[in-house]
Order: sequence, then C-alpha cells, then structure tokens
Amino acid sequence: MDILPDEIISDAFQLLDYSSLLAARLSCKRFYGITKSRQIWLNLLQNLKEDFGYVIPDGDNSYSDDELERWVSRRYQVAYKMDMASGPSGSPLKFEIRDVSQLEMDLGQAVVDILPGGRWLMFSNGQRFFPGHMPMVFLLDMEVPPSHSNPMMLYDSRPFSSGEGLSFFDMRYWIDRSKPQLSLLLASCLSREGLLRNCITRVELAGHGSHAIFHSQPHATIKYNLGSIDPEAVALNDRWFVVVEKSQNAGHSIIRIMNYSAVIGDSDYPTVEYRQLHFADLPYRNAAEFVHENILVLLSQTKLYVFEVVDSNTSSINIHQLHCVPVAASFTLGSPFRHYPGFSRATVYEYNHSFSTLVVLHDKSKLPTILKTEKEEFRDTGVNQRLPGKMEELIQGLSWSVTYDINWRTDILESPEIVRHEWDLATSQFKKGWKSQAVPLPRMWPPPRNLLAFSEEVGRLVLLRAPDDYSKASTITVVDII
Repeated sequence: MDILPDEIISDAFQLLDYSSLLAARLSCKRFYGITKSRQIWLNLLQNLKEDFGYVIPDGDNSYSDDELERWVSRRYQVAYKMDMASGPSGSPLKFEIRDVSQLEMDLGQAVVDILPGGRWLMFSNGQRFFPGHMPMVFLLDMEVPPSHSNPMMLYDSRPFSSGEGLSFFDMRYWIDRSKPQLSLLLASCLSREGLLRNCITRVELAGHGSHAIFHSQPHATIKYNLGSIDPEAVALNDRWFVVVEKSQNAGHSIIRIMNYSAVIGDSDYPTVEYRQLHFADLPYRNAAEFVHENILVLLSQTKLYVFEVVDSNTSSINIHQLHCVPVAASFTLGSPFRHYPGFSRATVYEYNHSFSTLVVLHDKSKLPTILKTEKEEFRDTGVNQRLPGKMEELIQGLSWSVTYDINWRTDILESPEIVRHEWDLATSQFKKGWKSQAVPLPRMWPPPRNLLAFSEEVGRLVLLRAPDDYSKASTITVVDII
C-alpha cells in the first residue's frame, strides 16, 4: 500500500461501507488522512439516502468537510448502536436527557412530528375541542439552548375562528424533493359546523447550522362543505388535496380530490371543485399519503390501495385505482411512508402483535409487496406483558418503534422500551432474534406524561412533562442515544 498514490487508495476506500472505513482509518496515520476525503463521505451520504431514505435538510453543498462527516457518522452510529443493542449480544444503549423548551400551552393530544434531520419538532397545540380552543401549529428547534428555543408559529386559526363548534383538526405535510434545502407544504385542516377549511403553508429552510431558520408564507387556501361526517384522512402534494370520508352507506368511503393549483396565492378560502370516488371499504384513520408524484396510497384495516390522480384533456380530474392488495391481519397503526429511489415503504403493526413492511414501487404497473415478520419475534421481547392498571401505547416507526405504559391512576408515562424490527436489505426479509431495550428515565418533575415523537434517524425521543392539571407550563424533554 505504501507505494500506491493517495488517489488510488481514496478510490478504493470509496467502495467501503461505514464500519470498514472506520477500521481502515484506525490502521495507520496515512489512511486517516485519506479517509477525510469529501468524496468518500459524499458516497456514504448517498448510501444513507438509498438504504435509509434520509433527507439532508441543508443540501449537500452547505456542509463543510467536517460537518458532512459528523452528519453522516451520527446516522450510521445510531443504526450501529441499535444493531448491537437489539442483536444477540444485547449491548445496552446509553442516553442523554435534556430539557429543550417550556411551553405555555396544552400538548396533551397534540399532532406531533419530527422533521427530516431530527432537529425540528412540528406540533399543534392539542386536539381537545372545548369552547374557545383555537388550533395552531408551531415549529421548535431542539438543538439550541432552552433560552433561545422559542417556537415559530406556522398556522393560526384565530383570524377566522372563535373556537366554537370545532369538530376536527389535523395537519399533514408534503416534502418538495426538487428543492436543494428542506422545503415542505403544510396543510392545516379545520372543520367547523360541516365546513372544512384548509390552509396550505409553504415552509422552507434557509441558512445553515446554528444560523438555520425556517421561513413560512401562505401558499393556498380552500374550503368545501363536508356534510355531517368529519374526515378520516387527508393528504396533499404540490397540486392535489385529498380528503377521505366515511360514506352514509355503511362500510363505504368517499375520496374527494381537489386541484388547488388554480388558487395558489389566494388567502380568501375560495370554494374549489372536486372529483369523488366511492369505494366499498373503510379507511384507517390518517392513512392516506402521496408517495411519489401523483401516486396516492390509502390503507384500510384489511387492504392496501394504490390510486393515480391524473388530468384529462379537459379541466376534470380522474382517479384510477391501480392496485388493491389484501393483507393477512388488521392493522392498528403504521409509520409514515419513507421515500427511496424507486419505491416508498412503511411498517405497520398488526393486531396479532407482528410487524409488516409495505413496499409501494414508483413504477405504477407493479404490485405493492408486503413483507411480514413472525409473531413470536415481538412477543418474546416481553413488551406485551403489562401490569394491571397500565395502558400500553406504541409509536410506530419504520425500522424501530417505541412502546411504553401509561399508568391510568397517575397519568404518568412508565417503562418506555425501544423495539427493533429491521429487515435485511439484501434479502428483503426481516432479521431474526431482535430484542427490546428499556429506556431508563430518572425521576423528573414535572413527571413525563406522554411520548410525543421519536426520530430513528438520530436516535431521539421527545417527552412531554406537565403538571397534573396541564394548566401550567409544559416541558419538552429530549432523550438522545449517545
């Protein structure tokens, strides 16, 4: 190796995976310098996108060589530590716990999600509809000191609602993958007295590192009459907005789809025309998503539907059902679909305590596939052996999930555990013998009341800590795998 020029060695190192590259780096001082090559880390970044479906929020060119290496290493290290913790050796995970913000609002039933990158928390101010409650949506940076972590408001219902008569609120976002930095469209949907109002906000990241901030601006508003039944699911992309409702005919549903591109920039909530499709099934709540361009996926309790939304030569909209794949067991909940080159996939948890991965190919002519794990793999972890007086909760992820108890006597979160259900990319089969890992939580005051969200990408759990009556400030606490 000593007689080979650095350029040839660097080319060879570009073929190594992350763990092999680290081993080469530690073997000698010369190799350490070669492994600092930016191209090597760009290749590993591309592998992260292809193997894990991760999105780099700031864009590849925004990172210095050292920043790029840290960003890539963090994600590989989390995956490696989860492998070691969940495999036969059962190496214990280590955690760092810190408070990131205090909020003067109720998050007891909030809609919460961690954006790609694991840094920003998007959340509503609860879903409890009592007189005077007015939904809002915020964005919180979890990697700045608490003194600087002021939530940014993205949506505010107060200009047009007093909070009386609210029956439904939800938020959904769609990532614009054509942009170099993280850019998304946020749909904030509010139903009041049978009228659905949807405010779509464009949210874009600007700057980098400690100077990174989000800018938001109104994108479009629409409204239409729901009738007497609130939506079961909503979805959007850069052109279409979809609402799925239960039909008056028992056991049937209606898909209503609207082309809102003609009202972009209109903030007066115009009424838009829609096309509807009736189908003989009931959707799983919140399980509708555009996975690629105009391909819409809808998950019911027993089937996976794939639709295509197209424009005809006239102004009308057509909805075609491409595929309908039956499933073996009813799903109770699922992860969001994650986008990969050529396909999108999600993991769902079934009533019989097993997991399945759903793979929807972006080639619309090909059937979706369902990859199943065995029931016993999850049951052997012991996470279903609950004590009296406890309610088991589960937040579903793609490669791992978090299960925990809520003590209904004290309303306190107890016994959180991480459950791994990774599948082998080489064989497209679930791996065997995974175990659960307990997440140790010290005594805290206020106590943890709920697990709001978690990020598989950076190994982060977000807890809500609040006093008994939720009337005082709530604390957002982050638990990171280190």
